[in-house]
Amino acid sequence: MNSDGMVALVLAITLGYLTWEISCRRSGVFNPLVVHNGVWIIALVVFASRLIDYDDIQSRSWALLAAGLAGVNIPSFLVSLPDQPLPKEHERKPAHEHRPWPGCTLLIPILFAIGIALYLGAVAGTYGIERLISDPGLVRSTQDSEEFLDSFPLPARLCYFLGPFVFFCYASPKISGVRAPRVVRWSVLFFTLAAMMLSLGRTLPFVALAWAGVASTMGSWHRVSRGQRLKRAVLCAAAALTIFQVLGAQLGKLGTSDLRYQQHVTNRSLQESSLTSLVVYITGSIPAFNNLVTDPSATWAYGRYTAGPLLKVFPVAPEAKEISPFVNVPFPTNSYTYLEPYYRDFGAAGIVVFAVLIGFILVKISDWSSNGGVQLAIASLFIGLSAWGPFVNKYTSSFTWEYLIILILIGRAVRHPVRDVRQSAEGVVFEMKRPASSRVAGREVSATRDHVERPVAFRGSD
Repeated sequence: MNSDGMVALVLAITLGYLTWEISCRRSGVFNPLVVHNGVWIIALVVFASRLIDYDDIQSRSWALLAAGLAGVNIPSFLVSLPDQPLPKEHERKPAHEHRPWPGCTLLIPILFAIGIALYLGAVAGTYGIERLISDPGLVRSTQDSEEFLDSFPLPARLCYFLGPFVFFCYASPKISGVRAPRVVRWSVLFFTLAAMMLSLGRTLPFVALAWAGVASTMGSWHRVSRGQRLKRAVLCAAAALTIFQVLGAQLGKLGTSDLRYQQHVTNRSLQESSLTSLVVYITGSIPAFNNLVTDPSATWAYGRYTAGPLLKVFPVAPEAKEISPFVNVPFPTNSYTYLEPYYRDFGAAGIVVFAVLIGFILVKISDWSSNGGVQLAIASLFIGLSAWGPFVNKYTSSFTWEYLIILILIGRAVRHPVRDVRQSAEGVVFEMKRPASSRVAGREVSATRDHVERPVAFRGSD
């Protein structure tokens, strides 16, 4: 193991210790950094194993990477835990927790189906629909061309991006309130996942699985055992790995016959394995980040990359390219870890400031998630996007803002509880509004119209 491997291993051990400390400090409360730190630990350990011979990484790059990882973890030690009120056995749950989210059962799935149809129409008009089967690599490699994008405009793409949202709603009916028989829900989940795989990209199905997987493990919302929650998380991770390999096989990206990778693979068993591209994908961003930091021609963009998805709304603003340039590490890659946009915009200061900000947001939204289903959906979305930490920044992607806007609109629609408050056999507690002339308890009180009964709380629970 060389010096780079030793540094990577030390960082992985440090992250493991921080994760354990945060989990102990938040005993009984979900650790919002378990996903972020977990994927980074895996990436650093695999990198330290030197399965692939990468270019040497400079100390400045390691220092900035360590600063970013530390910055995300710091808020968990600074932000105090929310007050945990005593359980109120006779308090009715807020009505918005039981109301189905408007549009999620039919409207949004229909919009997604329209997006699928428009996507297939764009493929048919540009390449011919048979190319999805006969030559998916060509379709995937040219999906950013002007010819294809003109046939598949932004509104159609936004409909197609609704796939993970549909998957989340049907995978989490206790959160979204989707009312459908189990066979219908499983059919929708299967076809939604298959339709997202037609994009020949891994992002959409991965977002769907990460979002639903994190939501299923947060708190006691689902009222299932810890073992059941862990089983759901493992199932989502296994499905994501399977999709990665299936799409890799379709696109010829398993790495078994790619000389660009094979000549740098140090393990003979890995050279003959279909896991080559997976190892490259997990570890390649670290040397790419080093290339970014040590590039002498780099200049600050002052927010163009960080706010890139938002700048699409304003055509007059200079828009940063979504696809980063390829660099040799020594083979070509264009994945630079999620710290890339912050460094491109503001240098070392951007990494530290935005890392701390991300850590603060993850902690606060995790604690906020117990307030309702919409809050839990937002929290699990952002925490799930942490799975892209070693690869690319997804916290501010276009589809992330799309889901956030939809959830905010749904939250406004279900915010107010049902006004038709009725007395039931469970009983109602009334507070006596005492007039100014009333005496102490035990003595006669004058009866006036001001002496009324006002309901203040419910007894019983759902």
